[in-house]
Amino acid sequence: IGVNVDLFAIEATGTLVIPQAGQWTFGVNSDDGFRLTLSNGIDPPYSMSYPGTRGPADTLVTFNILRAGAYTMRLVQFENTGGAEAELFAAQGNKASWNATDFRLVGDTASGGLSFAGLAGSIQTNVQDVLRNVNTSLWVRIPFQIDTLAGWQGMTLRMQYNDAFVAYLNGVEVARGNFTGTPAWNSAADSPRDILASMTYQTFNIGQHLDKLVLGANVLAIHAMNVSAGDGNFLVLPELSLGKTEYTPTYFSRPTPGAPNTSAVFDVVADTKFSADRGFYEEPFQLVISTATPGATIRYTLDGTEPTATTGIVYTGPITIDKTTTVRAAAFKHGFQPTNVDTQTYIFLADVIRQSRDGEPAPSLPNGVFGTFTTDLDGFVYADDPFGTSNPTKADGTRSSSEGYGGAGLKIVLGPDTSAAASGAFTKTFTLEKAGLYGVWLRYRMVLGADLATTEYGELVLQVNGTRYGADTGTSLIRRYGDGPGGSNLVYGWSFYGVNVNLNAGSNTIRVGAYMTAAAGSSAKWVEAYFDDIIVSQWPAASVNGQRIDYGMDPDIVDSATWGPQMRAALTQIPTISLVTDLRNLFDPSIGIYSNPQQDGPNWERPVSAEYILPDGSKGFQVNAGLRIRGGFSRSTSNPKHAFRLFFREEYGAAKLRYPLFGDQGAEEFDNIDLRCSQNYSWAFQGSTDNAVVRDNYARSTQGAMGQPYTR
Repeated sequence: IGVNVDLFAIEATGTLVIPQAGQWTFGVNSDDGFRLTLSNGIDPPYSMSYPGTRGPADTLVTFNILRAGAYTMRLVQFENTGGAEAELFAAQGNKASWNATDFRLVGDTASGGLSFAGLAGSIQTNVQDVLRNVNTSLWVRIPFQIDTLAGWQGMTLRMQYNDAFVAYLNGVEVARGNFTGTPAWNSAADSPRDILASMTYQTFNIGQHLDKLVLGANVLAIHAMNVSAGDGNFLVLPELSLGKTEYTPTYFSRPTPGAPNTSAVFDVVADTKFSADRGFYEEPFQLVISTATPGATIRYTLDGTEPTATTGIVYTGPITIDKTTTVRAAAFKHGFQPTNVDTQTYIFLADVIRQSRDGEPAPSLPNGVFGTFTTDLDGFVYADDPFGTSNPTKADGTRSSSEGYGGAGLKIVLGPDTSAAASGAFTKTFTLEKAGLYGVWLRYRMVLGADLATTEYGELVLQVNGTRYGADTGTSLIRRYGDGPGGSNLVYGWSFYGVNVNLNAGSNTIRVGAYMTAAAGSSAKWVEAYFDDIIVSQWPAASVNGQRIDYGMDPDIVDSATWGPQMRAALTQIPTISLVTDLRNLFDPSIGIYSNPQQDGPNWERPVSAEYILPDGSKGFQVNAGLRIRGGFSRSTSNPKHAFRLFFREEYGAAKLRYPLFGDQGAEEFDNIDLRCSQNYSWAFQGSTDNAVVRDNYARSTQGAMGQPYTR
């Protein structure tokens, strides 16, 4: 401490007590890297790490702790050069980032931090004064009552002990641990037991001794032993259980060796089947989803989320697929294990080429609004005087079949010759399954009559759940004053506006409208308002946490006389990978990995479906996996295109991806795959001239020259 030392590592070990099962978030602030492992000897170890060099920074991981108790902890921190530090802290629950309210240093029990284990936490009766340095043996008698002897089919004794014991039921030995031979008044344990083993219940099946029970008073007696009279650790903590079994054939979805079973199911729902496989399509079609299990309910989503037994759309008949669509489906039946979630991506290249050309978010039906007004008002209802005015005769709203942005749209006319202010608006109420951040986007256009004075104005308004949004004066979409009588109409052409809004689960309202000040004395004093493409989407409409987001295809390319006609063919020259997930996993301000690109580690991994789609229609694959942001410098929020890394693990489905992704020359199974490895060496971020891909080719050629799997 206080001495500058480079190139070293430290190891810290101990026994950590986790008091409750469930989610716990552990964090390590390290400079440079570290690895933390927690193990209770029963469940798979919990581990987290940062394997590289860095300045002081946090890595947080949320573990689903299956059982409370003592865990062997091992923390290794290594230092390269420069400063060095390591802190270990924890909080109960799932925490995306550190905060001073929930987190405490491990071992800081005075402030509420997790404690390192000794046996003291398990002791209710302290016998140190009568046992230590006196004897190695102690006798414990526990009386209990039995009201009936009928029907008992099993009996178990669970023991926490340090260091040994022999157990008797009504005077008959039924179990022993860490002791051999004939017990005597001063018997000692065969060997010492470590603290972790002592605090972990050991289960003994003593069902063969059910006949030793008697109706009424019974006694469980424990002859507990220490390894020596002077040993400072001693524990005896028994738990006797009787059980009855009702034999019903069931399935368990997860093995739990040495622990109680999880909830059981009667059978497994047959997997969902799709009438059309993932791929490229030119014409609309009807998609049929089915399962062979009678009475099962199929639920599906179109917004990337996973359907559950209570969320998603109930499948009642074929689904019309007439645009680029991702369908996720699963089948459910009460008392049955549901199917896994199947994902199918259907790509219409005409949509892809024109997607989000002006930066608008994509619609994410059914959770949102997609108002294009092609055939009707799309649920919008017009009303006069919504903004505190009282001039209904000078306001009118209609769906115009030809005055929208390239087609139909909404139109509001205020005036002419208004002696009092006038307003009008279209309002729609819509329902969302999930609360969270949504993108709200629309196009608007305004025209002012030629005689409006320089003190008279018109404005366009956007309201969501009663709150106004807009970048102009008065939180308006646009507010403009007239230029005085005798001129021409003032035309403010089509513009678009996007904003991110936190919306409620359940009912929400969106309103678009126009306002005009009192403007009397001329029939050329009026305001016309036009609205189109009103979207409420789970895709953000503006940056999140400073992260730039650019969805659109470049109009300079797709509209080019040279390159535009080549786009469809170009998009089918190589395979396509479709990543489908709940959009909150990407863009939520708190948990989204794309909106928090500088966060790393397992706590910033999200579930995703990955599909490999071959343009010739041959079989690719679909696999459920984990998704993280990949990279270092390219994690900057000013970079609109980040790299991804896919992780294949049993918790998602397959433990590995087994597919010859790179043909017969490459590997055929993968633990993880990186996508878009050019990262900051790309047209999108600073290095447009640096992505020569020479290093990629060199690395592949070197790999092949060493006789290892590689690709061309």
